[in-house]
Amino acid sequence: MEFMNPHYLWMILALPVFFAVWYRWGRRSHTLKNTQVSRIRVGTKLGAVLTTLIWTSKAALWVSLCMAIAGSFLPFTKTATESAGVIYMTIDTSGSTEMFDPANDFERRLAIRFDPRMAPGYQPKEGEPSANPPKLMDVELGAARVFIEHAGGLRVGLTVFDDKLFYVYPATKAQDVAIGVLTQIRQYKAEQEGTAGTNFDGPVGSKPDGALQGALNVFGREDGNSTRIYIMVTDGISGIDSTRARELAAAYKELGIHFFVFGVGEKWTNVNGNDVKATVDFTRSVGGTYVSVQDEAAFNKALAEIDQLARASVRTVYVDDRQDSLLFLLAVAALSFAVWICLSAIRRSSP
Repeated sequence: MEFMNPHYLWMILALPVFFAVWYRWGRRSHTLKNTQVSRIRVGTKLGAVLTTLIWTSKAALWVSLCMAIAGSFLPFTKTATESAGVIYMTIDTSGSTEMFDPANDFERRLAIRFDPRMAPGYQPKEGEPSANPPKLMDVELGAARVFIEHAGGLRVGLTVFDDKLFYVYPATKAQDVAIGVLTQIRQYKAEQEGTAGTNFDGPVGSKPDGALQGALNVFGREDGNSTRIYIMVTDGISGIDSTRARELAAAYKELGIHFFVFGVGEKWTNVNGNDVKATVDFTRSVGGTYVSVQDEAAFNKALAEIDQLARASVRTVYVDDRQDSLLFLLAVAALSFAVWICLSAIRRSSP
């Protein structure tokens, strides 16, 4: 048993003083009708037993009340099961994501999903700043938001990348937290000075860790039975060193990483075009899935595929919990008081 306010337990030490005072001035109150006479004498066996039980009930009453005041509770661990899927999204914040507009109506709707102020005819509230026209950055964040809202109960973490990888937030089930992080990513991009490049394959040559290395970094710390899902949201305009691509593909397969690419922008109108070839080829090499966000049906199908994959396996988790003991202790106190009164009544009755 543990206590929220253990300092109140010091009151239990007053019990001997309480007994001493009671013995000195209150012991004749065992007889309720005639306070001067106790009909069952203490010297008899029955009297001694009754006296012992009476004082025990008084002690139990005092101790239970002290423990209740101290806020006692019983800690315990319970087991449960949850989805073993862990999902990390890495979002492209390179300069090209601010240079181009959404490619079609669905991409524009995704941008508006992220920031409603981008909707045509939106009237800003008093003191509310107006939004800039939507860019691919907003489409990416809109796609990420739709996914996070769809992934209720799954753990989703976030990273971003341009010419290097940045860790933003660890995998969490708190949807509102993850969505709030997207707004911070947009603010970071708006305040970023200069135009950053795109690093898919680092570390290679002089490049630091890149977007694809990020999966190895975050999933290398996960439990062995976790289903690992890595989603890259990008306009896909960058190359991948062929040797490095083979190394990364082998590492992805070893860790069992399920790789998905959400491609945004005009370059993804043709998924077989040269502009996105490096991204598509790597995705195919690891048995992954790539979709153009312009294709609403393909995008929704990918969301359903990820959801099914993440929930297909479960793991056992151990949750620390506690049981409040207040009602139990009050019941003990009430029972102790009732025993005290009943035994006192028996002691004053005729044999």
